Amino acid sequence: MKVKSVILQGIITGILVMLYTIKVKFSAFVNRKQLSQLTEQAATDYLAAHYPDKSQATEYTGYQQRNRSLDLSIIIPVYNGEAYLEECLDSVLGPEFTGQYEVIAINDGSTDQSLAILNRYQHVNKQLKVIDQTNRGLSATRNRGFQISKGQYITFLDIDDQLNLAILPDLIAKMKAQQIQMLQASYNTTYQGRVVQATAFKAGQPLAEATDGYPWAKIYDYRLWKQVRFPEKIYFEDTVLLFLIEPQVKRFLASELSLINYRINETGFIQSNKNKPVNIDSLYVTNWLMQQQQQLAIPMTDQLLHLYLFQLSNMLVRRINGLDEALQEAVFIQARTLILQLPIDELEHTSTLERQIMIAIHNRQFKVWLQLSQLY
Repeated sequence: MKVKSVILQGIITGILVMLYTIKVKFSAFVNRKQLSQLTEQAATDYLAAHYPDKSQATEYTGYQQRNRSLDLSIIIPVYNGEAYLEECLDSVLGPEFTGQYEVIAINDGSTDQSLAILNRYQHVNKQLKVIDQTNRGLSATRNRGFQISKGQYITFLDIDDQLNLAILPDLIAKMKAQQIQMLQASYNTTYQGRVVQATAFKAGQPLAEATDGYPWAKIYDYRLWKQVRFPEKIYFEDTVLLFLIEPQVKRFLASELSLINYRINETGFIQSNKNKPVNIDSLYVTNWLMQQQQQLAIPMTDQLLHLYLFQLSNMLVRRINGLDEALQEAVFIQARTLILQLPIDELEHTSTLERQIMIAIHNRQFKVWLQLSQLY
C-alpha cells in the first residue's frame, strides 16, 4: 500500500507541475510585469537595511590537536535548560557505557538554575566536565565542545533530549572494527512524554538514504570535524552536515538501534521565529557553505548541486514565507545570484520541476519561483 501511495503521489505531483507549467508560460506571455526589476545592488541594499548579511560574521580559531585518549565525547550545549537538564544528564551518566568517555556540558550564559544543576552533577560524576561561558550561541558552544574534547568519536546531544547510553558500547565497537567515519542511529520523537514517531534505519542503508541533516543521533570520527565547524552568529547551522561533513564520509554505517529520544519543543527556534526576518539566515548560511566548500576543496558533485538548488528554492521559500513581499523579492535576487554561480547546467539528471525552477530563476520570475519552489 505504501508503494502504491508513493507512486500515486508522484503521478499527482507530475500532473500539478505540468498544469502549472502551462499556466506559467501563458502568464509570462501575457504579463511581462511578473519579471523582477530589482537589481542585485538594490536587493543587497534593501536586505542590509532590514536584516544585514551575516555570512561573513562567523568566527573560528582553527583546530588545535589534542590527545584523543578516550573512546567517546558527548557534547551538550546548555542554555536555560533547567526544565530538562536533569533528565538529559541522567541519560548520559551511568554504568551502562563500559568504555572511556566524557560528557562535556557547556553552560552558554544561562540565566536560570542550569549552572547550579551542572555543578551539582559534576561533584558526583567524574565523567562530567562543566564549562561556563558568557552567551555565544549554539554554534560557538558546540565548536568549543569539540575543541576541548578528547574522544576518538564525537556525538552531539541537545539539552531537551535524552540518549540511550546502553547501546553505545555496541555502536562504538562496530565503528572501530569497521573503521566507520560516521554512524547514523535510529531515534524516537517524543511529545509530552510519549513517543509519537519512531525513525528507524537499517544496517546496510547507504548514506544518501539514511541521514536527515540533524547533527544528533550520529556518532562521528573526530577527524571529520578537524577542518569544519558550525557557523557562528548565524542560524540554520545544522546545514553544515549535508554540505561539509557528509561529502567527506567514505565509510558509513546505519543502525537500527535507537540512540536518541528527540523532544518536540514548542518553544524551539522554528516555532518561535516563524514569519520573522531571522529566517533570511537560510540564504546567508548557504552563501557561507559555498565559501567553505571552496576553501575545503570539497568537489562539486551532482548530489551537492541538487542540494544547493533545493536549499535555495524549497527550503528558502518555506522559511521566508510570511515575510513582507519586498523582503522576499530581495531574497530571491540574492538567491538567484548564488544559484547562477553554480554549474547547474552540468547536472546529468534533472526533473521537470527543477528545470522549471531554473527557468524562473534565469528569467527573474520571482512569483513563479515562489510557487514552483513549494512544489519541489
